[in-house]
Amino acid sequence: MATPTTSDPRATLRAGLPDRYLTPEDLVALFALESVETLYTWRKKRIGPPGFRVG
Repeated sequence: MATPTTSDPRATLRAGLPDRYLTPEDLVALFALESVETLYTWRKKRIGPPGFRVG
């Protein structure tokens, strides 16, 4: 389970370049999706924002 973020991802994007990478949970909040599974389905179909792993 992911840890909740303290900042709104929309505010981060409005301020310019983010100081951190957006997590799948951030994108769910940003796009008002029903679940993170929707985001993963988009990635599998190659629609929506691309994803990558760090570390």
